Amino acid sequence: MGAVDVIPFVPVAEFTIEAAVALLARGRAPPRRGGRDSHLSLRRVGDPPRAARAPRHSQGEFEGLRSKIGSDPNYVPDFGPNWIHPTAGCTAVGARFFLIAYNIQLDTADVDAAQAIAKAIRERDGGLPRVQAKGFEVEVAGRKLAQVSMNLLDYRKTSIARVFEEVERLAAARKLGIVDSELVGLVPARRSTTRPPRE
Repeated sequence: MGAVDVIPFVPVAEFTIEAAVALLARGRAPPRRGGRDSHLSLRRVGDPPRAARAPRHSQGEFEGLRSKIGSDPNYVPDFGPNWIHPTAGCTAVGARFFLIAYNIQLDTADVDAAQAIAKAIRERDGGLPRVQAKGFEVEVAGRKLAQVSMNLLDYRKTSIARVFEEVERLAAARKLGIVDSELVGLVPARRSTTRPPRE
C-alpha cells in the first residue's frame, strides 16, 4: 500500500494487546503524528476493533487505493488527510498479536497441490484456527517447487508443529513429501514457568 506498508504494535513480554489498542486510541503512537507530519494517509487495522477491515482495505495495493482514497466513503483514512500520497502511498497502523510467517516446500512443482493443501488448512475454509495459507511456486537451488505459504495469527491456537503435521498428512495423501520448511522473521520465545536451580 505504501513505502511503509504496515506498522504493527505487537504485544511483547508484559505489553498487552489491550495496552497497544489504548496507546493507539490516545494518539501517542505514530498514527496521529504520522498523518500530520508526513502527510500520509493512515489506516488503523489489527485485532480489536478493526480486524475485519484489514484484508479488504489492502486489496488493490497502491494503484487500487489511489483511485479510492479521496473518492470512496468506505476508504476514508482513520488519520491524516483524505488523499493518498502520490509516491509514498499509505500505511496501515494497528495492534495485533504476534504473527508467524511460515512456509513449507513440497517435493513437487505442482502448484495446484499446494493450493489445495493451503485451502484445507486455512481457517476461512474450515481448516486450522487462526491460519492463513496460499499455494505458490518458488525456486530453491534452481529447482521449482510448490510452496504452502502461511501466516499463523495465533501460535497458541495452532502451533508450527501442528501445522507442519497437517501439511505433511495432506501431502502424504497425495503421495507427496516435504523438502523443507522455513520461518520468515521472528518467533516468540515462551517464558519458562519455573526458574533454573541456583548453583
